[in-house]
Amino acid sequence: MDWLLAAFQNLLNRLYLILFPLYASDVVSTRIHSQGQFVIFALSQAGALIAALIVLYLYAATSFLIGAGMVAFIAVILLNCFFIRLGIFAFATAALVFAGAAFCTQTLLILKSELQPIIVYGFFPSVIGGFLFLGIRMGSIYAAMFALLLVLYHLLYDTAQIEFFMQMCAIAATFMIAFFYEMASAYHMNLLSVTLEKMTRLAKTDQLTGILNRWEFFYQATKAMKEHSEGTMMMIDLDDFKSINDTYGHGIGDLALKSVTQTIKSYIRETELFGRIGGEEFAILLPVGLHSAYKRAEVIRQAVSELHFHRENVALRLSISIGMTSVLKSDTSVSQILNRADRGLYKAKESGKNVTVIWND
Repeated sequence: MDWLLAAFQNLLNRLYLILFPLYASDVVSTRIHSQGQFVIFALSQAGALIAALIVLYLYAATSFLIGAGMVAFIAVILLNCFFIRLGIFAFATAALVFAGAAFCTQTLLILKSELQPIIVYGFFPSVIGGFLFLGIRMGSIYAAMFALLLVLYHLLYDTAQIEFFMQMCAIAATFMIAFFYEMASAYHMNLLSVTLEKMTRLAKTDQLTGILNRWEFFYQATKAMKEHSEGTMMMIDLDDFKSINDTYGHGIGDLALKSVTQTIKSYIRETELFGRIGGEEFAILLPVGLHSAYKRAEVIRQAVSELHFHRENVALRLSISIGMTSVLKSDTSVSQILNRADRGLYKAKESGKNVTVIWND
């Protein structure tokens, strides 16, 4: 079944590209879940247009209201198709206009034409279409409107009770099928959305510390370099981390990393980037000049040095060394900036650790 659905979706996507080759990458609206949904919507309007033309040709002479209503209906269908492609109407608005025009037209035909028994059977696909394009809430209201229209039809024309009963049961069954289908679709769409959100978060964050991982830091830092006229890069290393791992084990080492990360993170604003780029190495990109960044680096370094780490009967005094450099206009990559900051970090280690060193050579 899965491969059949996948093949059907692939067919709809191909039809989209064939019918609308210039708009393969546009975003029509948040209610468009796929290219396939738009193809179905466009084909449903085309089918309604054909039906409207046939009815107009056969029965327009019997009533001016029917003729005017059908012409208006056709105009709405055509305008919707063009407006959706041009992005003037949101998809939800166009679908609502389309549904309203369909209901009004079927109401006119029920009241004025000789096609009442045939028109009634058009209620069922209308109910399904209402759920498909309007959602559960509006689709339910739309289905209720057709049920009331069916009651009005039987009151006006005094049809057989068995006919009314069967048609109302058919409307109810159609409603239940469409309702539960949309409920299941909404559930699975929400589940898929949550899953994708989790996967995106896992792909972007470091699993131990919860901050940006190396790849996401590089990606966002590259974007930030283009957006800000000035900036400062810091490279931070937890002092004596190998000794902590060798003496107390990797469990304590991981807890120490998390504790230092949380301390540093408390001094990072939302507009600033903070990521783990190696085992015990971190990087911070600040959209400020070197002077302001140095003051912040000293505050962070001092906060970590005052941190009291107590875990599993182990008490440690932790410290960090920081190398920092300005982001220059001549810089072409994040790696180039980090290399300079790393030289400052190396100099900080040589100077006895727990210090901040600026390197701009």
